[in-house]
Amino acid sequence: MLALLLILALHCLDAPGSALGEVRAGGSNASRVTVDMSAAGEAADMPRLRVGSYNVLAQCLAKSSYFPTSRGTALKWKHRFPRLCKTLEGLRSSILVLSEVDEIDSYAAFLREQGYEFTFKPKPGKRWGSLMAWKAAEFELVQATSSCDMNDLPVAMHHGLISSAELGDGVGVDPAHYARDGVGIYSVLRPREGNPLAAAFDALVVGGTHLYWNPAHAAVKVAQAAQFTLCLGDVVARALTLTSPPGQATRVGVLIAGDMNSTPGDPAYAVLHQVRVPPAGAATGLAAAVSGGDGALSSGSGPASGAAEPGAAASAGGAWEWDRMTSDVPAGMTAPAPPAHLSMAGVPPPSVAGAGSTPMGAPEHPRWLPVGALTPAYEAWLRRLAAEVRRIAPLYLPSAAAAVAAAGGYVSGEADPPHCLEIQMRSSYGAMGRARAPPGAELFAGLSDAAFEPAFTTKTHDWQGCIDYIFYSHAALPLSTVVDGGGGDAGWTEGGCGACAGGPHEARYYPWSVSDVLPMPTLEEVSRLGDVGMPSEIFPSDHCPLMAEMAVHLADE
Repeated sequence: MLALLLILALHCLDAPGSALGEVRAGGSNASRVTVDMSAAGEAADMPRLRVGSYNVLAQCLAKSSYFPTSRGTALKWKHRFPRLCKTLEGLRSSILVLSEVDEIDSYAAFLREQGYEFTFKPKPGKRWGSLMAWKAAEFELVQATSSCDMNDLPVAMHHGLISSAELGDGVGVDPAHYARDGVGIYSVLRPREGNPLAAAFDALVVGGTHLYWNPAHAAVKVAQAAQFTLCLGDVVARALTLTSPPGQATRVGVLIAGDMNSTPGDPAYAVLHQVRVPPAGAATGLAAAVSGGDGALSSGSGPASGAAEPGAAASAGGAWEWDRMTSDVPAGMTAPAPPAHLSMAGVPPPSVAGAGSTPMGAPEHPRWLPVGALTPAYEAWLRRLAAEVRRIAPLYLPSAAAAVAAAGGYVSGEADPPHCLEIQMRSSYGAMGRARAPPGAELFAGLSDAAFEPAFTTKTHDWQGCIDYIFYSHAALPLSTVVDGGGGDAGWTEGGCGACAGGPHEARYYPWSVSDVLPMPTLEEVSRLGDVGMPSEIFPSDHCPLMAEMAVHLADE
């Protein structure tokens, strides 16, 4: 009986004549009903874009000590990987964002077979990280893929540019507390000739990340989300100059996907709903986060992710990561160029108390802290990052707001980096949940989309919750003026410094909406074979895959 169930599960994909086929949450549940896309009320002939997101569970983390109730072959790679591939293939997504990817050679071979180009960014000090892929026949990479090292914030703290008190964590917290090895990855994709999306978008900016897991450290997650969206805004600014005619910011769509480790309504979840785009020239101190020269690996015919731009700063852990990555570059991928953000000549590494010892009697030095003097570009980036985290923390962390109020204002600097465009993001699953709410749901109109997210996207033996998301750009709000760090008028006038058509503060809506999503399994389906949670012999990861289908509204529709 078990063998029959598994055979049925692995053949539940791509049923002909259905909108989402028979793709199951988890890629493997034969009882899942087919979703009728017409329920969303979208015209059938609208161009569609499918975006998938999946935490595939790194094999190095698939241990019985972490998942004591996973039985049989549920944790074995030779059994998990074929089911993971079947799930990804069944999503039929044009764009994929994957979290916890290791065994990169295996994924690289599979993605190439499926017609994807991709880029992979490991977490500092680890072999697993985030991967972004796109169908080569549908999109081309406009510029080198960018990524950010979220260990930059503790570097800023070490240099006194922001304090732990300003994040509500009290005075004197070791900066190492914030060094949680998060990464963000970004790609600017242009629809190829013949892709119907080209009629509505000049480019798509796609950002993927995997935020820190511990719910007890909300400030860490808020800081990571703040850096992720700050870097994303920089990438959007570049995309606007590369692709979009003046006055048409909404022709550059924005997508965010990944494992955010934040439940609906959590502070980090709220931070991800807003992306601020800086004016031209304001992002001169970009981090490795947006330089592309920080250790990301790339495949395909687009620009190599290893080509750092002249003068661009790189991540704090870049030099160490370069040494590690060059020894293990999968065949067919582009090796990163060595970062050039550190001035090491004649500068001894500082000693940091409590950082732990290093071999051979070397000075104590945490690996996240750059060795030597900061370059001016990297210092400028750290100041921007500190200002953005300082701005965001009191908005979403009551303890940070109390600290600012007690101090009578910000402690160590200004907190409003200049920007000329504000992009409002929306959760695809939250939006779809609201659209499909039963009659009478208008009584809940005042609720945010957070109230309509799935009950869970991960279910293990001891916890369940919704922590995975796909966000899309909903509205662009250009600013008539931009206040700089000194409180003066930076001089951008009507039309939001040319980023978006229309008058000042006039919201412009992006020409797409979510038309369908891949449904999540029920608890009964998760436990069908007697499993307490995932991963199991049906569900190859401890997370469910997500897929949002976007309907693109053309001008004549």
